[in-house]
Amino acid sequence: MKKAVFLIGFFFLTSILYSQNIDIVLGKNNIAANEYFTITIVVSNDNLKSYSHLPEIKGFTKRGASSSSSTNIINGRISSSQSIITNYLPQGEGNFTLPPFTISVNGKDVKSPGTTIKVGPPIQQQQTQAYDPFQ
Repeated sequence: MKKAVFLIGFFFLTSILYSQNIDIVLGKNNIAANEYFTITIVVSNDNLKSYSHLPEIKGFTKRGASSSSSTNIINGRISSSQSIITNYLPQGEGNFTLPPFTISVNGKDVKSPGTTIKVGPPIQQQQTQAYDPFQ
């Protein structure tokens, strides 16, 4: 009987420690007019199965999304995460407000507090020359 209680407790604790975690990560608040503001959805220890549309931001244009995933095995414990990164390009300089919003991720409602985004003048991209080993 003690063994059964121990096993049930062990599996319960394991499921709590390695349960699905969902976060919304907002990009930098101060960007240049030629930089992207990002909103990232991160799902840890589960697959990203579905998500609702991310909000439009007044003064910005959505410029596509990218995804990434990682799996780590440390001391026999497996953890994983999947991310969707949505890019927003500012249409001009100024202060813009991303109001608080809620999206559905894997059937769960996830809230973001929103933020204020300050867009400054464009920064000059530093040009680097490719290394030519024959010169």
